[in-house]
Amino acid sequence: MAELTDEEVIDAMQGAGRRMTYVVANILRMTHKHHNGTLGTAKVLRRLKALEKRGVVERVRSDYAVQICWRLTHNKILGVAANEPTTSNALPG
Repeated sequence: MAELTDEEVIDAMQGAGRRMTYVVANILRMTHKHHNGTLGTAKVLRRLKALEKRGVVERVRSDYAVQICWRLTHNKILGVAANEPTTSNALPG
């Protein structure tokens, strides 16, 4: 069974404002044949929670009580890691 990577999850999140966990899992199953039939939504949820701790994705408001909706953070959209200074907040010198 192929291991799910952060890059695959981030790629699945690209191009949308926000996505539900199950939608990210379905995209991964369709676009990465090595995950077809072996990738559970719980595994995607664990990976999204890990990315949330690192500041790459964040939870956003959902119309549903139990489904979690995610979006890439502003820093990830800009292509900057969350812990690296951007030009707007970098110290001179």
